[in-house]
Amino acid sequence: MKKALFLILPLAVILLIFNSCNVATTNSSNESATNKVIAITTTSEKDSKTSSVATETENVVETTLSVPETQSKIETTVESVNEKKLNLDLLSDIGATYEEIKAKRGEQLWVFVKSGGVLYGFKDGYGGYGWGLEDLNYGRELLSGESFPLPWSDENGYLINEESPLPKGEINCNIIWYIQAKDLFLGLEQSATTSEVEENYNVNHDQDGWDGHENTYFSYFICDDKYIVIETEKTGVITPNSYLRIGLL
Repeated sequence: MKKALFLILPLAVILLIFNSCNVATTNSSNESATNKVIAITTTSEKDSKTSSVATETENVVETTLSVPETQSKIETTVESVNEKKLNLDLLSDIGATYEEIKAKRGEQLWVFVKSGGVLYGFKDGYGGYGWGLEDLNYGRELLSGESFPLPWSDENGYLINEESPLPKGEINCNIIWYIQAKDLFLGLEQSATTSEVEENYNVNHDQDGWDGHENTYFSYFICDDKYIVIETEKTGVITPNSYLRIGLL
């Protein structure tokens, strides 16, 4: 009995040691496998992040390359602010009736007699818009040699704006006085010769002359069915502030 007991105890110890080794080996294997899984997952996350960063970098590069093309398109569509051309809006007033001009240019502000006719000034108009005395609607015809009737004048002989006679409805404006050259010749920012004005604004220069007053000259142009007379201080030299008149040929 004692001998059997001595044999069983060593065998139990051996089995216990063997089981411990198996558990340690199994835990070690499990930890190794877990570490591998973690390593693989971490590597995949890194690869994913790297791929994402690379894609974002490519997108940034593509966007950056497209910017100069956009700027180039914008720069090519900018129009010059100094373009030289005739003021067609102003020219369109010649040949219009009084009511048409008033509707376009606003209320009448002043009126006076000039060179056998009457000029009317409007709020948003250019200079004085002229009609002949025979074109006025005041109830009676002018007699030969008769001066302009005075019932519409003040004590100084000036016409009263609110009481002055108006042009007949069907009669068109035939002349505009006291327009500055820069208002007709858009983009005229400095003095120019008559040949430069002719070339830049496509008007025909007819002649230059002296109007009979000291240091006062004129340049005469033709534009389609209209004439343009510009008052100048030097022969053949037009400044932005030179005054002119436009009329129908």
